[in-house]
Amino acid sequence: ADLPPDRTLDLADTVLLVPTAEAGRRLRRALADWAHARGGAVSVPHVWPPHLALSSEEDRAIRASELQGQIAWVRALEKTPTKQLHALLPKPPESLSWSWLKSMAETLSDLQETLGAGGLSMADVAASSALPEIERARWQNLALLEAAQRAELSRQGLVDVQTSKRMRARRPVLPVGVRRIVVLAAPDLPPLLEVWLAACAQEGTEVILAVHAPEVEAAGFDA
Repeated sequence: ADLPPDRTLDLADTVLLVPTAEAGRRLRRALADWAHARGGAVSVPHVWPPHLALSSEEDRAIRASELQGQIAWVRALEKTPTKQLHALLPKPPESLSWSWLKSMAETLSDLQETLGAGGLSMADVAASSALPEIERARWQNLALLEAAQRAELSRQGLVDVQTSKRMRARRPVLPVGVRRIVVLAAPDLPPLLEVWLAACAQEGTEVILAVHAPEVEAAGFDA
């Protein structure tokens, strides 16, 4: 607001974290319109939806694709004796047909993605003290399969997407020169983003959360 009209608004030192890619496009357009009306300019090189915060160039080079992940699930199912999966498969199929393996691989991949959104792995659930005992054996079977799937990917020099995101959340990588992160209009960030923001703050990066609410309601929001 205090910027002289003929000056460039340079946000090269700031990551603007927005809820979606579409929100990022709309923000860039609004800033461009604002700068044009003032006869100035704006530079906003770092407008990120959440997935960009959890993905660096290094991560993308070794991150398994969706197809690679599902093939690894198929191989894990083929190599793990069904007798070790009794809680998960009390009545296993007589033969591991391709259609059955493909369907199971898709189901396991979806489950892995759902858990990953909350920052969890199947092994994390299996080890949870909050897990009902009646479910523990089933999750232990799932954790066994998950370990086998990761081993398959590791043999190819790859890492599954959810493991990669959890690692990056704890070890953030920010562009050179960035000194602050501003979270805009994102009141319900994925749990891994909270881990990422906390790790950034611990490394000395300023973190600002902008909440669209009257200032008198500030006490109604948690950290």
